[in-house]
Amino acid sequence: MRVLIVLISCAIAAAVPSCPNIRVIIDTNLASGTWYEFQRSDNNLISNGTCTTVIFHQPDECICRMVYCDDQMAEKTLLAEIVPKRSDVFYYRFPLIDIFDKEYYIIDTDYINYTVLMSCDQNYGIPKFVVVTRNPYPDDETIKKILQSFPKRRLNTPNLVAINNEDCGKF
Repeated sequence: MRVLIVLISCAIAAAVPSCPNIRVIIDTNLASGTWYEFQRSDNNLISNGTCTTVIFHQPDECICRMVYCDDQMAEKTLLAEIVPKRSDVFYYRFPLIDIFDKEYYIIDTDYINYTVLMSCDQNYGIPKFVVVTRNPYPDDETIKKILQSFPKRRLNTPNLVAINNEDCGKF
Protein backbone atom coordinates (compact mmCIF):
# COMPACT_ATOMS: atom_id res chain seq x y z
CA MET A 1 0.00 0.00 0.00
CA ARG A 2 2.82 2.43 0.86
CA VAL A 3 4.48 1.73 -2.46
CA LEU A 4 1.24 2.59 -4.26
CA ILE A 5 0.92 5.87 -2.35
CA VAL A 6 4.53 6.78 -3.16
CA LEU A 7 4.00 5.96 -6.85
CA ILE A 8 0.84 8.08 -7.00
CA SER A 9 2.59 10.99 -5.25
CA CYS A 10 5.51 10.81 -7.67
CA ALA A 11 3.16 10.72 -10.66
CA ILE A 12 1.29 13.78 -9.43
CA ALA A 13 4.52 15.66 -8.74
CA ALA A 14 5.83 14.81 -12.22
CA ALA A 15 2.60 15.98 -13.87
CA VAL A 16 2.68 19.43 -12.27
CA PRO A 17 5.17 21.65 -14.10
CA SER A 18 7.68 23.53 -12.01
CA CYS A 19 9.24 26.92 -12.56
CA PRO A 20 12.70 26.96 -14.13
CA ASN A 21 15.46 27.51 -11.60
CA ILE A 22 17.54 30.28 -13.17
CA ARG A 23 19.57 32.68 -11.11
CA VAL A 24 21.48 35.63 -12.53
CA ILE A 25 22.92 38.09 -10.02
CA ILE A 26 21.52 41.58 -10.60
CA ASP A 27 23.81 44.59 -10.66
CA THR A 28 21.30 47.30 -9.79
CA ASN A 29 23.74 50.08 -10.65
CA LEU A 30 24.11 48.81 -14.22
CA ALA A 31 20.37 48.13 -14.47
CA SER A 32 19.49 51.72 -13.55
CA GLY A 33 18.12 53.94 -16.27
CA THR A 34 15.41 53.80 -18.90
CA TRP A 35 14.15 50.55 -20.43
CA TYR A 36 11.47 50.15 -23.09
CA GLU A 37 9.21 47.13 -23.07
CA PHE A 38 9.94 45.45 -26.40
CA GLN A 39 8.18 42.08 -26.18
CA ARG A 40 6.07 39.92 -23.89
CA SER A 41 5.33 36.23 -24.04
CA ASP A 42 1.83 35.63 -25.34
CA ASN A 43 0.77 34.17 -21.96
CA ASN A 44 1.76 37.41 -20.24
CA LEU A 45 -0.30 40.07 -21.99
CA ILE A 46 -1.82 42.17 -19.22
CA SER A 47 -3.06 45.08 -21.27
CA ASN A 48 -3.04 46.48 -24.74
CA GLY A 49 -0.63 49.19 -23.64
CA THR A 50 1.80 50.74 -26.03
CA CYS A 51 4.94 52.71 -25.37
CA THR A 52 5.68 51.07 -22.04
CA THR A 53 8.81 52.35 -20.38
CA VAL A 54 10.38 51.45 -17.08
CA ILE A 55 12.78 53.83 -15.40
CA PHE A 56 14.91 52.19 -12.72
CA HIS A 57 16.20 54.72 -10.25
CA GLN A 58 19.37 54.18 -8.26
CA PRO A 59 19.06 51.29 -5.79
CA ASP A 60 18.96 53.43 -2.64
CA GLU A 61 15.69 54.99 -3.76
CA CYS A 62 13.96 51.64 -4.47
CA ILE A 63 11.41 53.36 -6.68
CA CYS A 64 10.67 52.46 -10.25
CA ARG A 65 8.53 54.67 -12.44
CA MET A 66 6.54 52.91 -15.12
CA VAL A 67 4.96 54.94 -17.89
CA TYR A 68 2.10 53.51 -19.92
CA CYS A 69 0.27 54.96 -22.89
CA ASP A 70 -3.15 53.69 -23.98
CA ASP A 71 -3.68 51.80 -20.75
CA GLN A 72 -7.22 51.87 -19.41
CA MET A 73 -6.06 51.12 -15.87
CA ALA A 74 -3.53 53.89 -15.43
CA GLU A 75 -3.21 57.60 -15.93
CA LYS A 76 -0.03 57.25 -17.96
CA THR A 77 2.21 56.71 -14.93
CA LEU A 78 2.29 53.99 -12.30
CA LEU A 79 4.71 53.94 -9.41
CA ALA A 80 6.17 50.60 -8.45
CA GLU A 81 8.37 49.90 -5.50
CA ILE A 82 11.28 47.54 -6.08
CA VAL A 83 11.55 45.48 -2.93
CA PRO A 84 15.02 43.95 -2.57
CA LYS A 85 14.83 40.31 -1.57
CA ARG A 86 17.93 38.59 -2.84
CA SER A 87 20.67 39.47 -5.29
CA ASP A 88 19.07 37.39 -8.04
CA VAL A 89 15.46 38.56 -7.83
CA PHE A 90 13.55 41.77 -7.59
CA TYR A 91 9.97 42.14 -6.55
CA TYR A 92 7.61 44.76 -7.93
CA ARG A 93 5.02 45.99 -5.47
CA PHE A 94 2.38 48.28 -6.89
CA PRO A 95 0.77 50.13 -3.98
CA LEU A 96 -2.49 50.80 -5.84
CA ILE A 97 -2.90 47.78 -8.14
CA ASP A 98 -1.74 44.67 -6.31
CA ILE A 99 -2.69 42.28 -9.12
CA PHE A 100 0.59 43.22 -10.82
CA ASP A 101 2.79 42.42 -7.78
CA LYS A 102 5.38 39.91 -8.95
CA GLU A 103 8.85 38.52 -8.50
CA TYR A 104 11.04 38.84 -11.58
CA TYR A 105 14.24 37.03 -12.41
CA ILE A 106 16.69 38.25 -14.99
CA ILE A 107 17.50 35.29 -17.22
CA ASP A 108 19.84 37.21 -19.51
CA THR A 109 21.12 40.75 -19.94
CA ASP A 110 24.03 42.73 -21.25
CA TYR A 111 22.78 45.83 -19.33
CA ILE A 112 23.60 47.92 -22.41
CA ASN A 113 20.98 46.80 -24.93
CA TYR A 114 18.54 44.23 -23.53
CA THR A 115 17.25 42.33 -20.51
CA VAL A 116 15.06 39.23 -20.58
CA LEU A 117 12.91 38.88 -17.46
CA MET A 118 10.94 35.90 -16.22
CA SER A 119 8.18 35.64 -13.67
CA CYS A 120 6.65 32.33 -12.72
CA ASP A 121 3.66 31.35 -10.62
CA GLN A 122 4.85 28.51 -8.37
CA ASN A 123 1.31 27.10 -8.25
CA TYR A 124 1.15 26.46 -11.98
CA GLY A 125 4.82 26.37 -13.00
CA ILE A 126 4.23 28.44 -16.12
CA PRO A 127 6.99 30.95 -16.84
CA LYS A 128 6.06 34.33 -18.30
CA PHE A 129 8.56 36.57 -20.04
CA VAL A 130 9.11 40.28 -20.63
CA VAL A 131 11.88 41.64 -22.85
CA VAL A 132 13.02 45.20 -22.22
CA THR A 133 15.55 47.14 -24.28
CA ARG A 134 17.34 50.45 -23.95
CA ASN A 135 16.13 51.51 -27.39
CA PRO A 136 12.42 51.33 -28.34
CA TYR A 137 13.54 49.85 -31.68
CA PRO A 138 16.46 47.49 -31.02
CA ASP A 139 18.75 46.56 -33.90
CA ASP A 140 18.91 43.10 -35.48
CA GLU A 141 21.99 42.10 -33.48
CA THR A 142 20.19 42.83 -30.20
CA ILE A 143 17.12 40.87 -31.32
CA LYS A 144 19.36 37.93 -32.21
CA LYS A 145 20.92 38.01 -28.71
CA ILE A 146 17.46 38.14 -27.14
CA LEU A 147 16.36 35.03 -29.01
CA GLN A 148 19.57 33.23 -28.02
CA SER A 149 18.79 33.89 -24.34
CA PHE A 150 16.22 31.11 -24.13
CA PRO A 151 18.24 28.14 -25.46
CA LYS A 152 21.25 29.45 -23.51
CA ARG A 153 19.24 28.87 -20.33
CA ARG A 154 17.69 25.64 -21.67
CA LEU A 155 14.26 27.20 -22.01
CA ASN A 156 11.86 26.79 -24.88
CA THR A 157 11.63 30.01 -26.84
CA PRO A 158 8.17 31.41 -26.07
CA ASN A 159 5.86 33.09 -28.54
CA LEU A 160 6.83 36.73 -28.10
CA VAL A 161 4.43 39.54 -28.93
CA ALA A 162 5.96 42.87 -29.95
CA ILE A 163 4.89 46.00 -28.09
CA ASN A 164 4.00 48.99 -30.25
CA ASN A 165 6.49 51.74 -29.45
CA GLU A 166 5.59 53.89 -32.45
CA ASP A 167 4.86 57.12 -30.56
CA CYS A 168 7.18 56.45 -27.68
CA GLY A 169 9.87 59.05 -28.15
CA LYS A 170 12.96 58.77 -26.00
CA PHE A 171 13.30 59.60 -22.33
